[in-house]
Amino acid sequence: MRLTVIGRNPQDANIVLNSQYISNYHAEIIQLDNGDIFLVDKSTNGTYLNGTKLTPGKEVAIRRGDSILF
Repeated sequence: MRLTVIGRNPQDANIVLNSQYISNYHAEIIQLDNGDIFLVDKSTNGTYLNGTKLTPGKEVAIRRGDSILF
């Protein structure tokens, strides 16, 4: 398993996005050993996958070509 954290705080995040709309610890991307990839919203401002707002804390499968908005 590989975990990638997206956020505003460089001490917590692997991918740092400098925006007032990004939480310090905004989202996680989890890649399993079998190649499956999941996105987990951990933010207060929300994360969108293909135009749909994600439920915080719930893993959602993502694929190549998906649109993710933080």
